[in-house]
Amino acid sequence: MSTAPVVVQPVPRGTLAGRVGKRMVDWVPALVVLVVVLVVWQESIEILHIKKFLAPQPTAIASTFWQTATNCSAPAGSPSRRR
Repeated sequence: MSTAPVVVQPVPRGTLAGRVGKRMVDWVPALVVLVVVLVVWQESIEILHIKKFLAPQPTAIASTFWQTATNCSAPAGSPSRRR
């Protein structure tokens, strides 16, 4: 076993918002890649004439998710739940 001293970093001071704000620059490349992937996916489905049941567009997935989420959160007797 090694008995070398362990260097410990000090706890960063400041607010959480201040620390996140400084690190927001670190997220920019990942967000750019995410947007590019979603745009290429969205457009490739239409350009390559891929069947919707094989690979739905991201907007169709988001729309279905949003509709399902809003229907599930509505009270049982509300008009949005009746179909």
